[in-house]
Amino acid sequence: MINETPSKLYPSLIGGAVMAVLSTLPIINLGNCLCCMWIMLGGGTGAYLYWKKLPPGAEWTSGDGALLGLLSGVFGALIGSFLNYFLMVFLGMGPDQDMLQTLMNNLGNVPEEFEEAMRSIGEGDAIPSSFVVLYLIANLFLDTLFGTVGGLLAAALLKKRSGRGAQQSRGRR
Repeated sequence: MINETPSKLYPSLIGGAVMAVLSTLPIINLGNCLCCMWIMLGGGTGAYLYWKKLPPGAEWTSGDGALLGLLSGVFGALIGSFLNYFLMVFLGMGPDQDMLQTLMNNLGNVPEEFEEAMRSIGEGDAIPSSFVVLYLIANLFLDTLFGTVGGLLAAALLKKRSGRGAQQSRGRR
């Protein structure tokens, strides 16, 4: 009898959507100041949703949780970057000029192109494509890193709660 495992696509897509929405919405996104809480929650959500679809007796490992958190992070970065771009361009909810000026003052000696790009973003001008690409790369790094941590934490909690570890599914105690 072959145990088919469910697809990891949908759980990680939903986990990524949770991660992206909570990390992008103004004021709510401040929860990420607590050790990237929403990002880890999205990774954990992907792992949990996959775990719920596993057939009884199926093996559940920390690697499964890590992979689902990683995939959730990839989807979260893509969805979150799109949402952030949408909010900035179409709704005018970009960073305000005072915040950008404070950032520029604290950074010290920055290239003139970067300073000009920050100024144009704060004034509501078109967002440079280089900024969008850098934002996506930063999101990919952070979301996959902390999404993986969230998936690992969820895997550990679910394994302990259910007793569905690798050793039990092989018949060992």
